Amino acid sequence: MAERELTARQERAVERLLEAEGLTGGLNDVQAEALLRWAADQAVVAAAPDRSDAETAAFIQAIGTAIRRVAREYAAEDDPQRLVARATQLLAPALSAAQPFALPAVPASGQTSVPQAAPHIADLARRRISLTSYCVG
Repeated sequence: MAERELTARQERAVERLLEAEGLTGGLNDVQAEALLRWAADQAVVAAAPDRSDAETAAFIQAIGTAIRRVAREYAAEDDPQRLVARATQLLAPALSAAQPFALPAVPASGQTSVPQAAPHIADLARRRISLTSYCVG
């Protein structure tokens, strides 16, 4: 997948998700990273220039809800791609109720992909934002 330049709005949407308190609580680092990479790609789509602020906010909220539910209900799942597939399934109905969005495809288990927002995850990790939990103090 070709890397592309993100708008400031898309970067803010990715950061908003990745900095959400307790988003991936209960997941190990591999699980959390897979879900956060997926979430970052979804946030890029959500904050596309042709989306309204209300649509973007609703999409971002739905992404967070899907991730929290997956983290809560499927933490024992060993295959991170199955977690991503489940999050995608959970996100789809919430989005179709408002306005359809194009969701990035989920790679088959064992396949690798380079998400569009992956460099932003690495950048946030360098700023010491944990992928699995957030500590205050």
